[in-house]
Amino acid sequence: MEIVKKTVLFLLLSTVIIITGCKRKETQPTQSGFKLNIPQGFPMPKIPEENFPTAEKVKLGRKLFYDPQLSQAKTISCASCHITEHGMADTVRFSIGDKGQIGKRNAPSLSNVVYQTELFWDGANPSLEKQILAVMLNHDEFDIEITEVENRIRADESYQQLFKDAFNGVINITTITQAIASFERTLLSGNSKYDKYLRGQATFTESEMNGMKLFFDEKGECFHCHSGFNFTDFKYHNTGLDSVTTDEGRYRTTGIEEDKGKFKTPTLRNIALTAPYMHDGRFKTLEEVIEHYNKGGKNHPYKDGDIFPLNLTPQQKQDIINFLKTLTDEEFINNPDFKKPNY
Repeated sequence: MEIVKKTVLFLLLSTVIIITGCKRKETQPTQSGFKLNIPQGFPMPKIPEENFPTAEKVKLGRKLFYDPQLSQAKTISCASCHITEHGMADTVRFSIGDKGQIGKRNAPSLSNVVYQTELFWDGANPSLEKQILAVMLNHDEFDIEITEVENRIRADESYQQLFKDAFNGVINITTITQAIASFERTLLSGNSKYDKYLRGQATFTESEMNGMKLFFDEKGECFHCHSGFNFTDFKYHNTGLDSVTTDEGRYRTTGIEEDKGKFKTPTLRNIALTAPYMHDGRFKTLEEVIEHYNKGGKNHPYKDGDIFPLNLTPQQKQDIINFLKTLTDEEFINNPDFKKPNY
């Protein structure tokens, strides 16, 4: 009886999304006429009033996103660790800094980053603008002084008109980070096979359907943390990756003992493209990730109560993986507006 109730509830929720999910909605246009395209069924994101995207800011930010001048040795850019065809994530466990430095955490996806109110795996940063600044200052990443960034961009003639259009010619670290953040807020993904299925525009295989049922059912337990339109609860969890804390995670930000080993739930959108997985990229494949949860993780005093052995069959594990692959958004990874510009 309980299974029947859950199935009915799932179908009702799906129907609501199908009804409301046929088109994209747009924010109100800014003074420049720019509209932020929001997938239907997604909520309106909260954007700082002092930096609402404009067409001019986005155009400028896109160029800066791909510009290695922002790193000290001029060898890497934002796009080096956030690769479009990989769901705006990296392909290595730890990203390489501008002078060969090795990072300490896996670069997360920027899919739908506009909805993130706390950045980094431990939520230490409150805004995209400050997150970008932190990357520039981090010795393992861009490792550059702010004045050097400003001087380089001011000396680059290709930026003069772009900054004039976007910020009345003002070139400083504030306008630089605001422009990049504006571009990143356009990285919206909501047209995967899963989304099309909900709109009645695609058909699932039997395995994908079974995987979806498992995902949203107590048997799979996935939905407890990977919930909502973006497949994340935007919260922090200790998933039993280690029995002894190796990375303090959220504790670094809060100082609360129970937050040791907790990390932010990542979005699962485009998850099949964003390997390796977890905050430290320890798992190379989705199969490894599913097996970790199937075994219930390792014992840790602060492990989340929803992490326990699932006893899934080999077919059930494959079904969940096949469902996760339906979250790949081909339109997103091939969007020409997200590629490196030629201006």
